[in-house]
Amino acid sequence: MLDETPYLNRSHAVVGGGRWRLMLPLTIVLMLAIAAGAVNGAALQKSQRRRGATTKARVKAPSKTSARAPRVTGGNARRTASGEFVRPRRTLAPVSPTASSSPAATKTPAVAPSTEHASEEMTTVSREDAELAEMRAEISAAEDGQERARLQRKLVDRLIELNRKVVAIDELRVMAKDERFDPTGFYNLGNTLAQLGDANGAVDAYRKAISQRRGNYTRAQNNLGVVLIRLGRWEEAAAALDSAVKQENGAYAEARFNLGRVHWLRGEAKSAIKEWERTLKLQPEHVGATVALARAYAEAGDAQRGLKMLDDFSSRMSLRAAVVPREIVIVRGEIVAAANASGAENNRRPTLITERSSGNAPAARVGNNTGRDQQTQAGTSPAP
Repeated sequence: MLDETPYLNRSHAVVGGGRWRLMLPLTIVLMLAIAAGAVNGAALQKSQRRRGATTKARVKAPSKTSARAPRVTGGNARRTASGEFVRPRRTLAPVSPTASSSPAATKTPAVAPSTEHASEEMTTVSREDAELAEMRAEISAAEDGQERARLQRKLVDRLIELNRKVVAIDELRVMAKDERFDPTGFYNLGNTLAQLGDANGAVDAYRKAISQRRGNYTRAQNNLGVVLIRLGRWEEAAAALDSAVKQENGAYAEARFNLGRVHWLRGEAKSAIKEWERTLKLQPEHVGATVALARAYAEAGDAQRGLKMLDDFSSRMSLRAAVVPREIVIVRGEIVAAANASGAENNRRPTLITERSSGNAPAARVGNNTGRDQQTQAGTSPAP
């Protein structure tokens, strides 16, 4: 059996002596290694943190609300006399507005005008054209002449309602060429043409009506005379009006008034005054004759007589609680103003001097389009 006691005794002796000297270098090396490892670990952690911050900065998306960085302008650095480099002062250049912030870019585009109204108008016109085409088809299918004339008249009235004046006149001219016997229809046709401004067409229609009655159509003759006055054909107008007066045995007040107007236009003042005086005997409330006669008296130098006539007319209207026509008031004012001006210039009895022309002549009246042949009172033609 081994003897271990001396071994134990020897170990205790080493610790206290030479064995400690062997372990000291190992301990120092180990401590240095541990210190170096700690330093390296701290450096590694710091490096890793820097790398992580850089990566996050690179992958981070730019903010939508961040403002655009201003541009920096300026020249290169220059060297001073002392040898130092001095960088020029930087200035911020204005940043041009981006497309998103530009007022032009954010402006709402103009809205195209709506075509709804235009389409409605086209629809209305198409509907009107369809209606007129249907009426023309009815006219073509009509077998009776009177029925055909009635439908044509209906078509003309509809064209006038639609404000298609030119087309209406064309239709009336076609009707005037018809060879049917219808003096009343041609008379009314002439009235419509005269009211629409087609004087020549009205003349043809009136003459056809007179011809179909073998000259015995006083109202058509009166209206024919009025239209001829408008055309300046005074001789023909006088013949037509004189025939109308004779056929009524001189009792046609409207024809006498228009005949007096023809005399006035031809410079026959005395004949005009006689015709207007006869007109007032037949029809005392004839406004046109009253105005024309008052002006004629003033033209002849008797302004007081003209004013008395106008005042008497106004008194009769007042007694009947009727409204005084505007023409009476206007003409009275004109005569008074002219008489006062003439009296101030000449310092004598007032004398009215006015220009005699077709524009100052009393207006003639033409019969209206009543759609039927109506007899008027006192032999007058229908008012326009």
